[in-house]
Amino acid sequence: MAFLFGSKSQRAFKKIQDLADSDMVDQAAVMVEEDLDLLLADHEVATKLVPFLMDIGHPDLGGRIGEKIMRTHPDLRMSISRLLEEKQSQFPRSIELLRVIWRTRLHQRDFNGLIELLGRTERLTVSRFAESVQSAYQTLDGVTGRELGSSIDRVLAWSVIQLHRGDPGAAMDVLVDSAERCRFPEESLARLSGWIAARTGGTDMGVNLKRITVLTAIGDSERAISELPSLYDADVDVVNKAVALVEKDLVPTDKTPRARVSLARLIGAGGRPDDASLILDNLIDEHWNSSLLEQAVTHLVISAPGHARVHLLQARLRLARGENTQALDSVDRAFQCDDVVDSPVVETCRKFINSGVDREGLISGKLGEFLVDKGAVEDAVEVLGLRARQTPEWVLEQIQKLLKRDRTSAAVLTLLAVVLLIDKRGGEAAATLKHLSARQDVKSRQDIVSVLEHFDDLMGTHHELRRLRAAAGYKTGKGAESASDWLELLLVGEEVKDDGLLEIYDREILRDRGKEVLSSGFVPRSPAGELLLAAADIYSGNLEDSSAHFTSALADASLVERVTSLISALPFSSISAMKPAKLFETLNESGKGKVVEKLLPVMASSGIEDWMDELASKLVLDSDDETVLFRLGYFIDRGMPGTAASSVQGVSQAGDDIAQLVRGCELLAAGKGEQATDFLTKAATSDRTALLAREVLSGYLESGKASSAMAIALAQAQLKTDDSSGAADTLNAFLDQPAVLEYLESAIVEVPSSSVLQRSLALARLFAGDPEGYRVAAGTAVEGNPDVAAELVQAGIDYSVEHSYAEGLVFAADLGIKLVDGFDSSTVLVQALCMQPELAEKIAGLSAGNEVLGMLLLLASSNPEGFVYRELPKGVILPAEMLEKPLHDWRESENTQALEQLEILAMENGHLKQAHSIRIALAELGVDRSKALLQDTVDNLEYRMDFLRLCSQREQAAESVSQLFPDGAGNSDSGEISAAVDMLVRCKSTDELFVFAVDILENGSEQNREAAGKIVDIFIPTANEDGSLTVPQVVELLLMSGRISEAFSFARGDSELLNKLKDAVAKRDSESDSARALLRNDRAFEVFLAPNISEDSMSLGEALWQLGKRVAA
Repeated sequence: MAFLFGSKSQRAFKKIQDLADSDMVDQAAVMVEEDLDLLLADHEVATKLVPFLMDIGHPDLGGRIGEKIMRTHPDLRMSISRLLEEKQSQFPRSIELLRVIWRTRLHQRDFNGLIELLGRTERLTVSRFAESVQSAYQTLDGVTGRELGSSIDRVLAWSVIQLHRGDPGAAMDVLVDSAERCRFPEESLARLSGWIAARTGGTDMGVNLKRITVLTAIGDSERAISELPSLYDADVDVVNKAVALVEKDLVPTDKTPRARVSLARLIGAGGRPDDASLILDNLIDEHWNSSLLEQAVTHLVISAPGHARVHLLQARLRLARGENTQALDSVDRAFQCDDVVDSPVVETCRKFINSGVDREGLISGKLGEFLVDKGAVEDAVEVLGLRARQTPEWVLEQIQKLLKRDRTSAAVLTLLAVVLLIDKRGGEAAATLKHLSARQDVKSRQDIVSVLEHFDDLMGTHHELRRLRAAAGYKTGKGAESASDWLELLLVGEEVKDDGLLEIYDREILRDRGKEVLSSGFVPRSPAGELLLAAADIYSGNLEDSSAHFTSALADASLVERVTSLISALPFSSISAMKPAKLFETLNESGKGKVVEKLLPVMASSGIEDWMDELASKLVLDSDDETVLFRLGYFIDRGMPGTAASSVQGVSQAGDDIAQLVRGCELLAAGKGEQATDFLTKAATSDRTALLAREVLSGYLESGKASSAMAIALAQAQLKTDDSSGAADTLNAFLDQPAVLEYLESAIVEVPSSSVLQRSLALARLFAGDPEGYRVAAGTAVEGNPDVAAELVQAGIDYSVEHSYAEGLVFAADLGIKLVDGFDSSTVLVQALCMQPELAEKIAGLSAGNEVLGMLLLLASSNPEGFVYRELPKGVILPAEMLEKPLHDWRESENTQALEQLEILAMENGHLKQAHSIRIALAELGVDRSKALLQDTVDNLEYRMDFLRLCSQREQAAESVSQLFPDGAGNSDSGEISAAVDMLVRCKSTDELFVFAVDILENGSEQNREAAGKIVDIFIPTANEDGSLTVPQVVELLLMSGRISEAFSFARGDSELLNKLKDAVAKRDSESDSARALLRNDRAFEVFLAPNISEDSMSLGEALWQLGKRVAA
């Protein structure tokens, strides 16, 4: 029944089973492969396929299809996998079955299972399978990164095969190579390498190293470091490789010191304990303390007990941990090692000593003896000095040993003198001190100071030591300490020579200790001593007393600069308190005017006393010219040009420039500024007098009496003294003067690179009406100094607006855009474009998206695309001419949207005529503008015909009759009447049309009455229709037009209307004496009496006919 009614898959499988039952097993296997997709579609069939294939003896096919079933039906994975495992022993030679089981276990990372699988498989089959695994692995040669990671199972498979062959090293090599090529966290490599290492029992150091290499390569530094202890007992070759790995890859990435501890352990294991100690020593310096560090240090001490460095390392660690006794023991053991000379024993012992850990001088004593025998002499002296106070006799013994090594050492001899003094053997010390005092070489002096700086406590009682240190320190870079020593000697009454006194002065220590000098009773015996006492007076506030000492100090010319420097630094009040008038006068009279030349201007700059001016006018220098220039400069600085000129009378003057300056000063003092200008101008051209001429002119200009000529003279002086900025500032107040422009034109040739002068020239040219010249100079000025751009731009804008200079505005805008932060060019460019639309192309290149400017550029180029009205900036006037071309072009192109925006622009800017023309164009193009045209016409009746011709709205048409014909239409122009009629008809304003026609018939001329008749003719065919005149209205108009018979004919059928018509005609005729009215009332005989009857032949004929005279009629 299944054959008949089962699924298609089941029916196909039934056929396959039937083939097998008929001993056609190969055909059945082929059919399975052919219909595999169909068979796998049915879950029940899928469960039967592998057992069936195994039963018919096709294990390879069964293995392959079993793998597909596990992928297609994951719920069958366990049962299929178990079945394949069971059948593998039945078919031990099936490589395909082995491969499927292998891949399943490999996918599960069941490495034990893989080894077990290979172990139970026939050896030949394993060999053939291993070849295929190797081939698959070899395809990965050169593959790296993520691409290798995606094929990692091939790597794992080959590694397991290598292990199965009994070569764990080769298996690990496969993993190391792949890890180094992969270089990303591939956990499976770590997992397999750990499994292999575990299988070796951790005893194969090469495997352990490769395991760590794999972890390092995939970036798992944490685990790699944690496994480094497994290599501590490895042989040297493995250790060295491990050291290289740790140094290169693990130490740089480890944020903790663990890697360095392991590195030290490995280096120590490799027979390099000293190198290991260096690494661990650094960790102690970094204050890292842990059991790992302690273990590493202890291991080093145990493994290398004969190395001093490891004991010193342990000593440092114990000291850091506060284990002082044990630390001292470690130091003691270090001294017992043969290699102590090559160890850092000195540095370590110093750290102990500096930490106060020197039990009964044990450290310093041992170190001292060690250094005396084997260390540097200077180091030995330093350590022996530590014991000098406690054990001077022992120190003397050690010094004797040192003298055998170096009898000339200043350090040893200095320590000898110190110890002798401590041991109260001053006589023996004196000879040594005398010898040391005579030493002049820098090295000896440095050694003396180096030793004595540790014995400050002895200086107070042994002045000879302080004197020795002061003298030695003077020339060894210890000036401040030397000065302090000299001062201490001076304060206790010891004699100090000039070098020492000047050292005290130059180091300025008297600022805080001047009063101590004064109270010490110090009596100067030289100019240097006088200077020192003067400084002490100054710093102690005894200013008046200092003057005499300064005077005495100046007896030594070499002290002049020191005196000048000190006095110059004092405030004016302090100098005045010194009462220096007599001092300065004496200096001048004794030929020391140079001193006064330096000091007097300094004092005068802070405040003037009467004696200063008097002294300045008498001051005599080395030459007459120097004397004259000083006196002139002094009084010119004081703003006294007249006094300056008077002060040099009687002193010979070499050079015309000085004479010109003196004469200019005289004329200025006399109030003759214009005459003085010529002389001062000449003085301004000389290098010697330019600066003084500048000061004179500057003072005069500041007084407010200046002229452009004076400003030019001052500018010349400023340029001569390289002050182009000052020259520009001077001239800026006179830039509107032609003479200043002329001077600037010539001056700029001399200094073309001066941006400040170029700026002044630009403005001067602008003020003179030379905008092109302004543009050239402004561009040059801005090149040199962009900071002037803002001012030049604004000046250019102001001028161009005032003079309607559009190109100037464009230039200013361009300059502003390039150089002025935050500059808004839009208003400027809008103004330029409105002034000169022809600049549109140039302006377009400068615009930056401003909507108003964009609108105007479109307007100027008659471009309707995107044209939208924008309000113009305040003060900008849009020329009406700009509207003409766009109006013409856009009318031709029938662009109503642009015309509507143009209409708004014209109205908003007061161009009513152009706005009206735009409305006409819009109306002609079909855009309703009736209301606006009516308003235009109300404002200007000349536009009446435009409105009548283009109005399209009934409301405006109706409204317009009373507004356009306020006095009635009777006597209006026939053309306007005709146009009005056409408008009312066009707009279907029938009521207004009727009223308008009545008005014309009642009051209009004969010609206008004819126009009204046309109205009647128009509406006769449509009377009473919607939008037309009513029949009564038509009848009335016919009656008023004199078309009586037509009126009666039109009223036929409406008795009420006929009666009204008859009554109206009768009434009118009774009130009329016209021939036509007489005939209608049977008064034919009166027709012959009617006025002008002879001209109305028709009426005469009808009258004769009524009277029976037919032939005559």
